[in-house]
Order: sequence, then C-alpha cells, then structure tokens
Amino acid sequence: MANEISSSISIYEVVANVTSTKDIIEKQKFTLYPNPIHSDRVFFSRTLTGQLMNMSGQLVQNFKNVNELSINDLTNGLYFIVADGFDTQNY
Repeated sequence: MANEISSSISIYEVVANVTSTKDIIEKQKFTLYPNPIHSDRVFFSRTLTGQLMNMSGQLVQNFKNVNELSINDLTNGLYFIVADGFDTQNY
C-alpha cells in the first residue's frame, strides 16, 4: 500500500521471498582459463553467450552458447568478455 507523501511522490513497500541468496549468486558466476592465455583457445566454466571486446571497446567477436572460444586470429593484448546475464567483477 502506498503512503502518500505529496501529490507527486509515493512510497511502496516491496517484499521479495528469497530462499537462498547463495544459490542466486553462484548461478551468476563463471571463470575462464587459462589466464593468461598461451594457446589458441580460452575455456569457460559454463556455457555463455556474449561478446569479446578489445581495450578500445570495439567488438571483436560475438559468441552464442559456447564453453570455449578460438582466439587464433587475435593480436596480443588485453580483451574483455561481456557475457549476457552477468554483472561486471573487478579484481
């Protein structure tokens, strides 16, 4: 139920039933290996859909429902995986 504060602002209480936050967090993680890469392939710990981006933010490669990527044609450098359905993690 809304508590009317003024003619333009309402505050609502939203209640969510979460049984286990650990299960939700674990479903949203993946790892890639080897890192750094010294071969022609990189492997993911789960099946992913997303994009491989270079340091300039340019799209290098799209991928869909894969658990590995071929990186034969890439020049040496730093690349980012943008995986659909995952948040960014900084380490």
